[in-house]
Amino acid sequence: MSRPIVTGFVFGLVILIIVGEIPGLLGIPAPSGEVYERIWTIVSQLSEADATTIAIGLGSLAILFVGARLLPQVPWALVVLVLAIGASTYWDLAASGVVTIGAVPNGLPPIGLPGIALDDVPPVIFGGLAIAMVGLAEGLSAARLFAAKDNYAIDTNQELLAVGAANLAAGVSGGMGVGGSLSKTAAAHRSGGSTQVTGLTAAVLVMLVILALASLLEPLPRAALSAIVIQAVWSLMDVRSMRRYLAIRRNDFTSALAALVGVLLLGPLYGLLVAVGLAVLGLVYRSSRVETDVMGKLPDEKAAWGSITDHPERRTVDGVMVVRLDVPLFWANANEIHDRLLAMVEADPATRIVLLDLEATSQLDTTSIDLLEQLLVTLRNRGVDLYLVRVFHRARVTLAKADFIDRLGEGHMWHSISAAVRAAKAGVAAVDESDIIVHDPGDGHGDDTTRHRPSGAE
Repeated sequence: MSRPIVTGFVFGLVILIIVGEIPGLLGIPAPSGEVYERIWTIVSQLSEADATTIAIGLGSLAILFVGARLLPQVPWALVVLVLAIGASTYWDLAASGVVTIGAVPNGLPPIGLPGIALDDVPPVIFGGLAIAMVGLAEGLSAARLFAAKDNYAIDTNQELLAVGAANLAAGVSGGMGVGGSLSKTAAAHRSGGSTQVTGLTAAVLVMLVILALASLLEPLPRAALSAIVIQAVWSLMDVRSMRRYLAIRRNDFTSALAALVGVLLLGPLYGLLVAVGLAVLGLVYRSSRVETDVMGKLPDEKAAWGSITDHPERRTVDGVMVVRLDVPLFWANANEIHDRLLAMVEADPATRIVLLDLEATSQLDTTSIDLLEQLLVTLRNRGVDLYLVRVFHRARVTLAKADFIDRLGEGHMWHSISAAVRAAKAGVAAVDESDIIVHDPGDGHGDDTTRHRPSGAE
């Protein structure tokens, strides 16, 4: 996923997280449904909010935000946790209607394979795939986000292996699906955690609490816990980046906004799929927007060629049209390129050779080769020859497999524009050892080209 999509996806997740925690801050039941339905339910239930719960939530938020700004090295989340538990125990807030964590089961779960009925296998598989996609997307988004913040690199394959191993362990120990948590990563980052020791320490502390200290968490007001989560993820709503995308490139802002709105309207899974789908469509659209530049020789360079647009000093060669594609040639733009080249030749009746620069194309597909063949036949029927220049090895291999190089003919594929232009001007099919490429079927392995040098070639 591109960085704008990650930014929008994370932004949407943060809003979902905050909306999910607001009922805890107000002391009202958590609503269900789509995000807009939950927001409406929360607004309609404001009159039922508990004043004491609101005071705890707002007080916790004030401590967290102000404390983080004044003394960022202090673990304010832990301070709020201890203060909230102490206040709840001292004043017996649960008896006053404040919602608390309540009974926390202690003891470790048994180890063993889960029992799943045969009828439950399909929904478990499809549900598991959905959870895996969302978990991986959120986890990798969090990893990349904080890697960028702290200027370090992550290994995506290592992240995936770690999540997979954790899920296998969770599956045999009665655990839930495991994925990188944006809110917990943010909380760990704010607390100063910077290595894997943070996770190991958290795991050991959780085990100790479950085994011996679970009862201490029972009086913890949910409002305080909700405040901790909200403050942890608040800074991940990257408004500055959204403004930057809008200022630099509208399409990037649109991708980020699509991911954000998609997550809010459709949920993390389908919102992610919509955002990625839009990104792919945008990539195809941009690749299909072809610019074809007619090239001319730079007057002060030995063998340099550039677009003649806004550069009248660059010299073209009579009868030879040198054309450069600014995007890779592939199935989405093959027809457009074919039609545009023919139109350019029709607009210049003096053209006898079209020299097509494929430097932007690293590989070719069947559709694009078919269009090249149509172009070759049409041009030759009009008395115009076709040369290819700067064709990458992978593209040459594909052209050879399609027998296009044989139909193109010897001496029609070159390494440099200058050498190809000289050959075109001379009207010869000589092969240059350093510049011209001739197909040799060979044994099907490695680079299948031989090279020759004619007299006077570079």
